[in-house]
Amino acid sequence: MQPPVTGAGWRFWIDRGGTFTDVVACSPRGELQVHKLLSDPPRAPDAPVPADPTVAALRAVLQLAAAEPIPPGMVTEVRLGTTVATNALLERQVAPVLLLVNRGFADLQRIGDQHRPEIFALRIERPEPLPLRVIEIGGRLAADGEELEPLQLNGELEQTLRQARADGYLSCAVALIHACRHPRHELALGAALASQGFTSVQLSHQLSRQPRLVPRIDTAVVEAALGPVLRAYLRQVSGSLGEDTPLRVMTSGGALCSPALVQAKDTILSGPAGGMVAAVAVAAAAGFAGEPILGFDMGGTSTDVFHFDGRRGEAAWERSQETEISGLRLLSPMLPIHTVAAGGGSVLHVEDGRLQVGPRSAGANPGPACYGRGGPLAITDANLLLGRLPADGLPAVFGPGGDRPADRERVVERFAVLARQLGAAAPEAVAQGALAIAIERMAEAIRRISIQRGHDLRHAVLVTFGSAGGQVTCPLADALGIRRVLLHPLAGVLSAYGIGLARPSLLRERTLRAPLDGDLLPQLEQGIEALEAEATRALRSSGDLRPQQRPRRQARLELRYRGSDQGLELLWPAVPRQERLHALRAEFERRHQQRFGFVVPSEPLVVERLQVEVSAPALPEAGPVAVPEGPGCPDRPTGADPSEWVPLCLAEASGGSGGADAVMVWRQVPLWRRRTLVPGQRLEGPGLVVEPTGTTVLEPGWSGRVLEGGELLLERGPAAGGGRPP
Repeated sequence: MQPPVTGAGWRFWIDRGGTFTDVVACSPRGELQVHKLLSDPPRAPDAPVPADPTVAALRAVLQLAAAEPIPPGMVTEVRLGTTVATNALLERQVAPVLLLVNRGFADLQRIGDQHRPEIFALRIERPEPLPLRVIEIGGRLAADGEELEPLQLNGELEQTLRQARADGYLSCAVALIHACRHPRHELALGAALASQGFTSVQLSHQLSRQPRLVPRIDTAVVEAALGPVLRAYLRQVSGSLGEDTPLRVMTSGGALCSPALVQAKDTILSGPAGGMVAAVAVAAAAGFAGEPILGFDMGGTSTDVFHFDGRRGEAAWERSQETEISGLRLLSPMLPIHTVAAGGGSVLHVEDGRLQVGPRSAGANPGPACYGRGGPLAITDANLLLGRLPADGLPAVFGPGGDRPADRERVVERFAVLARQLGAAAPEAVAQGALAIAIERMAEAIRRISIQRGHDLRHAVLVTFGSAGGQVTCPLADALGIRRVLLHPLAGVLSAYGIGLARPSLLRERTLRAPLDGDLLPQLEQGIEALEAEATRALRSSGDLRPQQRPRRQARLELRYRGSDQGLELLWPAVPRQERLHALRAEFERRHQQRFGFVVPSEPLVVERLQVEVSAPALPEAGPVAVPEGPGCPDRPTGADPSEWVPLCLAEASGGSGGADAVMVWRQVPLWRRRTLVPGQRLEGPGLVVEPTGTTVLEPGWSGRVLEGGELLLERGPAAGGGRPP
């Protein structure tokens, strides 16, 4: 799978994460350059705030000075995945919001639906609420649209709104009962708010047509709070790039979107979505098309996992319609990616006499202890102590000035203190125990999105990526019973690479809640055509779909049993009209049996929702990509034996993969440079494979094989031959 050709200039695909910003740059000749920067680089207290890493990396590649404008035509496109909105929500660095709801529902956003994440917790800890002021509005519509009470747009409301503006509330959210079907009261309020000078007005029915009021309120509030933050950031980036440089933003649904059309709620998982797009593509290119795939993306702040059943083809690209973040439920189409707070920066600490890992992260600044800036011990430090992450394999970007190597001595000292706190025999045992905790947490996350949904993992391929993924991928595969692991040559920056493989597209949906029968089929066909036309117009107006291009359409239905609230997403069947009812019923029952273990043949089906995705046509792919050598770039294979032998601490206990009580043994193991590996070459563990954007630990009992495309396939079992230390 090669990047698409879009023009003669440079192309940049950027994933701005919480710890690192990953950049993949494609030159006009098709050569790739890879850069990994700290998202929050160190600086002196009196130093000016550095440029956004997105812009800084782009200018470094183009060899432009900070104030020098980008020459027209030099950059064909910039594609960006960003956590700016996510981080602003988590840190509550958001705009204050004025919420307008029906009279009597002022406390509904605070009350929610009484969902308790930890049902047995005696002390309920709620996230810090968003800065919010609620105004109750007179006026009420019935479920059928009948006006029970006229909307009260009067002088009293006008005075209340004027006072809110004077108090600094410039962002508004409007969420009224039954507005998903009958939005005229919301539209009238929106027009009144705009005339009052509010800069951001979010109407719940324009954000989602799903019927539940509580998540619609949350979604409208989050969009009103985060929209100004995201738009200010995108304006900053666009201003630095110049008007002639096209900018597109990756969404949580795996699509590219114009900055004018993107909504903040749709960027919560933009980077991980790029990783899923790339993981599926590179697995297919490596010969695993049509097989079940597990994605494992371990970065500095968190770990993202997903399951993709390649045997289902296009139908496997499902999107969840609701997610929860920081105590708020968002209605936004998202690829089914599950995130856990276990990354390379997850902080190690002692609580109640036990070793704990996370959920707090050391971030990029101060970062883990080895960064030399006074940060806490983290998973990265555990890997460094055990030799799983060679200190000399890391770039010299640490220390107070960002120009020193990783500080291993400090890590040794800090682990010795932690070992004394826990009464452990050796610091290495504590580090191994921390890894075991993190691995089990990540394995449980994968079980939740695969085994608990009826998927068999025994024949799946684990596609590992992210800068920290290769250090724990073998024990994670062992914990899951998986025997094959795939690592792409760009695994350390695969999310950014996936942003380059994505296509501009838009999703449009309509809530129906109607029985599935022959009378409904013509209405569904008309709805598909109407939603396609709406999305196509928006794509053409944004410039992502040219007049002569025909869009690609994909329609889906969410079906459920009558009386059930558990729906399943199905593709609109490409069969003759007279066979559609039977095809939908048969596929629903097959999927329901797999997911829930039973079917009810006599129970009527209900169409909950109709969704249509319209995409720009696939662009022509580039020819073979020439990858240059050099710092921060993927390495060109040359073929060689292990570069050197290095010490690696292994857990050799009768219990298995180890823990705090495992017997830790130091062994000399081979170290291979990724640039020296050639297709067909075989490796045998234990050993290390190092490259500019990551390190892979080949555990005992695992072997490696280099595929034709440069991918590294790890397999449980011995290779054909191996080496011994000199």
